[in-house]
Amino acid sequence: RYEAGDYPAAATLLNRAIPEFGVEQTLQQAITLGNLSLVYQQLGDLNNATTAILESFSLLEGEGADWQSQVKTSPHRQVSARLLNIYGRLGYVQGNPAGALERWEHASALYKGLESNASDPSKAMQYHKQWLTSRLNEIQALQTLGSHLQSCKGLTETLDLTEQKKLLDCQNDGLPSFTEDEPDFGALV
Repeated sequence: RYEAGDYPAAATLLNRAIPEFGVEQTLQQAITLGNLSLVYQQLGDLNNATTAILESFSLLEGEGADWQSQVKTSPHRQVSARLLNIYGRLGYVQGNPAGALERWEHASALYKGLESNASDPSKAMQYHKQWLTSRLNEIQALQTLGSHLQSCKGLTETLDLTEQKKLLDCQNDGLPSFTEDEPDFGALV
């Protein structure tokens, strides 16, 4: 229902699913609450979105997983990183880019750790893509906060542009400029 844009129906289905999970299904319940937060965000119901995401973290903490530092297993790290991305998005739409940045930084660190420890190359690639998304979210928050130099450097590092022929040079004002082979726009006239 979510993919079809039927957010009210998705909210109803997710709310019905939550009580169906058993006590041993804490991770699934936390994921469902995170998805419910996304649905509420789409509906513009930021109060319920906040409640749902905080409940999801409460479930993880109740299991002994401290999402703000070291979580105990790979599934916990995966779920924690996903929930931090959702929580970061919520903070961003609520006008709190600093809080969003902090959450996305935590998510990026978790995804980087998952990528480094993945024995399956396809899993490593999946974690890398999720890390990349979190990093790009961080860069967006930095721009919103007015940290243009830091966001430009972060973008250059994240996209691994440091070895490219047309290397972005982040000037002191944070505005990118090309350091080599600048285009000759006069030749186009």
